[in-house]
Amino acid sequence: MTGWVAEIKRLTASLTQTKRRLEEITERYALATSAARVGVWDWNLKTGDFYLDPNIKNLLGYEDHEVPNDLEAWSDHIYPDDKEAVMRAAQAAIEGRTAEYVFEHRMRHKDGTVRWFMVRGKVMRDGNGTALRFVGTDTDITERRELEQQIRELSNELQTQIGHDLHDSLGQELTALMLKLAVLESRLVADSSQHAADAREARVLAERATETTGALARGLSPVVGASGLAPSLVQLADNASRIYGIECRVELPEELPTRFSVAQGNEMYRIVQEAITNAVRHGRATHVIIEGRIFGSRFVLNIVDNGVSEDLPDPSTTSMGLKIMQYRARSLGGSLTVSRRRDGGTLVVCSCPLLK
Repeated sequence: MTGWVAEIKRLTASLTQTKRRLEEITERYALATSAARVGVWDWNLKTGDFYLDPNIKNLLGYEDHEVPNDLEAWSDHIYPDDKEAVMRAAQAAIEGRTAEYVFEHRMRHKDGTVRWFMVRGKVMRDGNGTALRFVGTDTDITERRELEQQIRELSNELQTQIGHDLHDSLGQELTALMLKLAVLESRLVADSSQHAADAREARVLAERATETTGALARGLSPVVGASGLAPSLVQLADNASRIYGIECRVELPEELPTRFSVAQGNEMYRIVQEAITNAVRHGRATHVIIEGRIFGSRFVLNIVDNGVSEDLPDPSTTSMGLKIMQYRARSLGGSLTVSRRRDGGTLVVCSCPLLK
């Protein structure tokens, strides 16, 4: 009997110690996730059960009991314009159409403000590849997004200012120089001067410098003014057709020009520019269509090409070009996906909110 009593005491002490260690680990986890502004979620795809770390709820100003552990209830807190894209990305991960689930989107705080979150998830599968669980984290990235936005705005302002200075100041001075050299050349030719050839060479160099300055100005800020996106894309398509020898056309809604800021227009322009370059370089495309549509408060841009599928990079890979395109889309408060078309080529879809 004494032996049993001693064993029970030993087990009780061990259990107490284990419980204490578990409490320490739980407290350490809570402190770490709270400091990092991150929380865990777990979705059982078989039973439909959904677990939300209380810390995630706290990040939106709620106590644990105020938000049920229910996927539909939680999704109601996603910003309305982002909800469809978030769910579509999650479904693509569950079905195995994307290698990873990483998405940045907005959520509504209890106080009415909007917060930015990065959601990361991983699908757990059985031996047959059947999806069993979807586990991941939500991280509050509002401060990072706000800082990025400030940096982008300053960068865009600086680029725009430099572009205007190049065009208005240096460009005009070079134009004036070119005209004076043209007059000088004419006079020297009329006088049969041996220096006429030198004047002609100087005028040609001034013309080239003027063209280069204009190109640099357009490159720094390709979209000029609130109504500049549509004509800038048309010019981009014309240049692509001429340079690459392809058919590239643009189809945009008439009401689009007033629905983008200059900074947003520049980001959209760069996305299209990168997509065209990829279509020609990787897919050897001969046709590219840039098509835009407005759906309520969102703008959806489709860039479709007829490239050769076997020469296309896997859209699920995280190439630098794709990362940059997706970063630009996120800076617009939207998302970007790249997929192969069944009949060949690629489809780039960029969806973002319009200005109110």
